[in-house]
Amino acid sequence: MAEVILSGPLRIYTGGKKVIIMEGNTIWNVIKALNNEYPDWKDKLIRNGKLSMQMTILVNNRDIRLLEHEKTRVDKNSKIMILPTLIGG
Repeated sequence: MAEVILSGPLRIYTGGKKVIIMEGNTIWNVIKALNNEYPDWKDKLIRNGKLSMQMTILVNNRDIRLLEHEKTRVDKNSKIMILPTLIGG
């Protein structure tokens, strides 16, 4: 189980919860479990079968885009942060 930490604006999808413990050994499995547990996340994290670029996901303070993307491994000591990506100019 990994600890998932949500930034303020994203807590509306989890009933206000800041920290959630989710099962999974990769980011992909954790995100799928999160979607199943909290249906309001649907289409926020996964779009067209891939992780959405509208969210930044960090594992132990490292961006998964610099690791193995959705295949990034996690374990019971992992801290996963999900943040909205700032886009625009």
